[in-house]
Amino acid sequence: MAEADSADLDAACDEFFHMCVEKEHASKLSDAEKKQGKGTTIRKILKDGLGESQTTISCCEASILPKYQDKKTKKITDEDFRCKVLPEVAAMKVKAKAPQEPKAVEELKKMKGKLNTKLAGMKAGTTTKNAAVVDRLTDTSKYTGSHSQRFDAGGKGKGKEGREDVVADDGYVANYKNKGTFDKK
Repeated sequence: MAEADSADLDAACDEFFHMCVEKEHASKLSDAEKKQGKGTTIRKILKDGLGESQTTISCCEASILPKYQDKKTKKITDEDFRCKVLPEVAAMKVKAKAPQEPKAVEELKKMKGKLNTKLAGMKAGTTTKNAAVVDRLTDTSKYTGSHSQRFDAGGKGKGKEGREDVVADDGYVANYKNKGTFDKK
């Protein structure tokens, strides 16, 4: 059972990495592109995902990332991040000499658990907090002035007729009450 939990945490860690890479590029990426992130991705994960201090982030960028980044592209894979960078960050955080020490392993589990929790929150999406406010702002019966002219009694928009004054070329002035009666006499 501990293995399944570890596998779930590893999968959540990878998925969080992929989401951060995709947000950094602000576009849809292929699966292969999602598996490689830059130092800014790691910074975002450490700061926003794990809530690490600036000191920890700076130490990670200066001493840990250069070991595992590709020398030309300066990118790191999701697997290297999960299996190499995170354990070293955990060891550095608890001042352990090696990532295999028990306190470093325990810290690594906590870090992966935080990422899993954060990922669950990101997947939940957003909900409308104040439905009453939205209802009030979209209630057309409370509109005044020229805005009230733009909607009919049912609250449906009138379109161009509600936005612009349409000029009728019928030869009568605007407030003439007997319009259309000249031919009837």
